Amino acid sequence: MFTTTTAALALGVSAFAAPTDVDTYPVYISSEKLLDLTVMDANGMREEIRDIVVDESGAIHEVIFESGAVGSFEQLRWDADGKTFRARTPDELDAYRAKRKQEMHSYGNAWRINDSKRGMHDSKGSKDGVKRHQEPCKMMLSTIVGLDIHDATTNDEALGSVGGAFIDARSGSLAYLTTSIGGVLGIGAESKVVPLDAVQFNRLDDGEFILTSNLTKSRLERAPTLGDGSESLDNPPYRDSLYSYFGVDRAPYDPRESTEDRSGIVTLAKVIGATVVKTANGEPVVQQDTDDEENTRVRDRFGMRRKGENEDSIANLVLDLESGNVNDVLLESGAVVPIASLKWNAEEECFYLNESQLTDSSTAGRAGDQGRLLASSVADMTVLANDGSSVSGVEDLYFNTQERKLAYVTVDHDGVRVLPWSLIDVKSANASKELTVKLPKSALANAPELDGSVGASLYSPVFRERVAKMTTQR
Repeated sequence: MFTTTTAALALGVSAFAAPTDVDTYPVYISSEKLLDLTVMDANGMREEIRDIVVDESGAIHEVIFESGAVGSFEQLRWDADGKTFRARTPDELDAYRAKRKQEMHSYGNAWRINDSKRGMHDSKGSKDGVKRHQEPCKMMLSTIVGLDIHDATTNDEALGSVGGAFIDARSGSLAYLTTSIGGVLGIGAESKVVPLDAVQFNRLDDGEFILTSNLTKSRLERAPTLGDGSESLDNPPYRDSLYSYFGVDRAPYDPRESTEDRSGIVTLAKVIGATVVKTANGEPVVQQDTDDEENTRVRDRFGMRRKGENEDSIANLVLDLESGNVNDVLLESGAVVPIASLKWNAEEECFYLNESQLTDSSTAGRAGDQGRLLASSVADMTVLANDGSSVSGVEDLYFNTQERKLAYVTVDHDGVRVLPWSLIDVKSANASKELTVKLPKSALANAPELDGSVGASLYSPVFRERVAKMTTQR
């Protein structure tokens, strides 16, 4: 049976939500409500939803009805007035597929892809010992509800159990999980809502499903509980605070209009693995006369398709130990290019590489120099105060795509504290595996905290101003 303590959330959108255009804005439905819905087809026949089938990225594929019939989720459209799903007409289905295809091209890897970008650590790296079956897998929502979420570093400790979920009816995505924390035999437990990108869905070689997360148990326990009004999923600033608390990026289907902020702040995990499109003089190389979908993934703003051979992806960022700045970018192809040659395209969520800015020295093997450090290695380092006392480890790193530099680091110090990257000294990081904060330990208690409350988000300009003031406490 599906259970969730967040049934107070309405099926539609609240007074805090954006307009109810379901082709533009997310519509969140709890698993409890979803399985009570009746769908009407074009002939007036009604069917109750029994279950849904999702893949490990959260994409909803099929709907299972009480009669035993199975249908594609894309055939359903959310009816905001009736607060239920109805079957799309053939014309509506064609229009929906065309629009979704365009969005899939525009978002590239960011849309419904389960990869190492969930969390600071690669899901197949040293931080996670799970051996996985590599083929894509699907599962019913009823299989997910009730599973424990395990610590990715040990795979043994249960951080909490899945008590329910929320889907976004517009995009057809599993958006959030609710977890039960504390209590005895379920009595007195608190329900937390966790963005899907903070959890990894994995299938072991024996076929068993396992959920893991790079979150610590204390971080999950401190997470805010879901409430009503401004503290509900219908309020975009509240969702932004959840994304920041759990150290993940805003979901691609979440409206960019939910905030006036255009800072370009993303997690390091979003940068590593991001698509790099090679350009000539800043304009993408396009090909207009091909229908080869296998080698075509992204379109430029005029709808012309870019060929796969003109693409690469980011493997890592290369930091200069003296300044702490990102000078170079290591690509999957093995090339090392200057960060100045890359430009972030926010609409397509990829980088454009201006090849006209490259020189022979740009592609030298500079990532291995003694005075340089790979950004991903920072995740495993200890953080020290300026007096040498231990603070904690690194939680997350954030990158400013507009200024092309690391912007913030979060550390666990009586909560998830945010510091400007400019306060971090990395000079001895290669040798000691330690970072030094240019502040006394006592000052860290004044650092702004990502506590999940509305406004406590790196998407908020006001919050970032508070973080910037930390530089005055040296």
